[in-house]
Amino acid sequence: MMRTSLLALALALIACNGNGGGDEDTDATTDSSGGDTGNNNTSTAQCDDDPATPAPGSGPATCLTAELSCGDSVTHTTTGGNEDLADGYQSGAWACIGSDPLTADYSGPERRYRFVAPDGVEPTVTLDSRCDLTMKIVRGESACPTDDTQVSCWDAEGDYTDRVQTHTFFPGLTYEIIVESVDGSEGAYTLSIDCP
Repeated sequence: MMRTSLLALALALIACNGNGGGDEDTDATTDSSGGDTGNNNTSTAQCDDDPATPAPGSGPATCLTAELSCGDSVTHTTTGGNEDLADGYQSGAWACIGSDPLTADYSGPERRYRFVAPDGVEPTVTLDSRCDLTMKIVRGESACPTDDTQVSCWDAEGDYTDRVQTHTFFPGLTYEIIVESVDGSEGAYTLSIDCP
C-alpha cells in the first residue's frame, strides 16, 4: 500500500514538473500565472534604468508628465522631472507633509500625472520601485495647483522603504498622482492603475 502511494506521488510530481510535453522554466524570474503570489513587487524596472519618459508638460498642463486612465501601467523615471515640490512637500500655499517630514528631503525631481476616477468604481494606483521614491495624491479640479488653490492631499499607503505603495481613489473625482524622489534617490518606477 505504501509503495503504491509513493508511486502515485512520484507520477504526480513528474506531471506537475511539465515533463509530459510542457516547456520547462529555466530562467531565474518569477512568472505571472494570474494568481496571487503574495508578492506585490511587480515592477521589472531597476533604479538606474532609463526608460523613455515623456517630458514634463506632455500631459494636459505644464507640470504634468501624462494623463492616466484605468488599466494603464507606465514605467518611467523621476530623472529629468520637475523640481517644484520641496521643503515639507509644498507648492505655494498648499502642503502635503511626507511620511517622515523631519528627516526626508523632497527637493529632487518629481513626476506628476492626472487621473479622473470613473463613476461607480474605486480605482487603486500602485507605485513599485527599487529606488527611494514616494507617492503623494492631490485632489483638485485644476492641474498644477496654484497658491490660492485649496486641495486635499494624502500620503500613499506603505512607506517608501517598502518599495510598493498604493492608494485607493473615490469614484468620479479628479486627482494628481505625484511620484517624488526621496533624499536624492531619483530613478525608475512602475505606476499602475487598476479599476475593479
